[in-house]
Amino acid sequence: MLHNLARHHSETTLALADNLASLLEPALLIITGLIIGTLVVAMYLPIFHLGDAMSGMG
Repeated sequence: MLHNLARHHSETTLALADNLASLLEPALLIITGLIIGTLVVAMYLPIFHLGDAMSGMG
């Protein structure tokens, strides 16, 4: 009887973990994309400002 109860709780826990992972995956993907996008903009923004400053000198 305890074996059946343990198996039931184990299956329920695994199903809950799978559901939680499937819900969190898109959110983590979006957050990762935002972080990488911010880093790319932060790297290229000084280059763009330098180009604007150089064209203004001419």
